Amino acid sequence: FRSEFYLWFVDCILQIFLIAGVAIAALSRVSFFGLDRFGVAVVLFIAGCLGRYGLPGLMYPDFYSHGAAPLTMVHYLPTTHLATFALGAMAATASSSARTWLVMALTIPYAIAASHFFYLNAGLAIAGGVFLMLLVRRVPLPRLLARVVYTLSGASLFIYLTHFQINVVLQRLPLPQSPVLQVACALGGGVLAWMAWNRAVAIFGRRGRVRAPE
Repeated sequence: FRSEFYLWFVDCILQIFLIAGVAIAALSRVSFFGLDRFGVAVVLFIAGCLGRYGLPGLMYPDFYSHGAAPLTMVHYLPTTHLATFALGAMAATASSSARTWLVMALTIPYAIAASHFFYLNAGLAIAGGVFLMLLVRRVPLPRLLARVVYTLSGASLFIYLTHFQINVVLQRLPLPQSPVLQVACALGGGVLAWMAWNRAVAIFGRRGRVRAPE
């Protein structure tokens, strides 16, 4: 992704999936030490905290006094974001009030540290996302608005992957350079790409299935 720097997020999340998969495979060898999904997420969170706040101190001597400098490598490493991924998994699998309170208790200092050592909006986004997952299970919306929200959320990855290319095309067309038009085209193009992907998966997925012997 050297020529498409904004795709660092895709590279990072794939590596996080790999790390999580290897960790789960290793823990499964010993029956997860008696841990359920929530417990495995806690283990990943602890390891991720070491990667987010311990590893940068080894890479940059001034990390603890000045935080992570903008655009330095530490912002984009999977070890930096593993703890956030695991915290979300903990919130999603917290099946009791005690676990919910534990996730809340861990989220607050984690988000404060993220704001202090990285960006203010990082901590706000982490805390906001986790507390929404824990406290707001369902948001009632009018049916039409709910469909729009569902579509945009489902297509969010494709919107992210295609919005730069769509903007490049718009700049080459004899159209007014309007931010509103750019956003509308980015959303529409991402949704179309998402729908095309789902359609392709449905078609080729059916063809690739092997029927189990009777």
